[in-house]
Amino acid sequence: MINFKTFFNYNHLFQPATEPMKYILYFFALFGLAVLVSLILYFLAKKKPVKFQKDFYKSIGDSLFYIPILMILYLFIRRAGLEIASQRIIFVSLLIIWLIWLIFLLYYRLAVISKLNLEYNKKKKEENYLRHGKSKK
Repeated sequence: MINFKTFFNYNHLFQPATEPMKYILYFFALFGLAVLVSLILYFLAKKKPVKFQKDFYKSIGDSLFYIPILMILYLFIRRAGLEIASQRIIFVSLLIIWLIWLIFLLYYRLAVISKLNLEYNKKKKEENYLRHGKSKK
């Protein structure tokens, strides 16, 4: 169990970690899964016809690829026991940056992409009406 009182303590975050991480296998699985999902989204982005959806999938794929790769690299460094980069603050800061970016992308999806999707559907409906002379339902 994670003790949150000591986890966010200043001395605890900045001292090099001497003991191995307890949950390192779970973190490897989580970040490996994020990299796998990013690759799937990259290939999905190639098939989507609308530019704003392509850009959104690529930005999610980027956020699920680059930061987790850095996290996996950090976990390898921590597993090897290198003191220079084994401070807990590095892991916590990368995790916080990643979560903030994912929250921003969620907001972007709910607020901006929804509006763009409505405009796109309206434009497609108008083009369909102009092409065929009547709307198809």
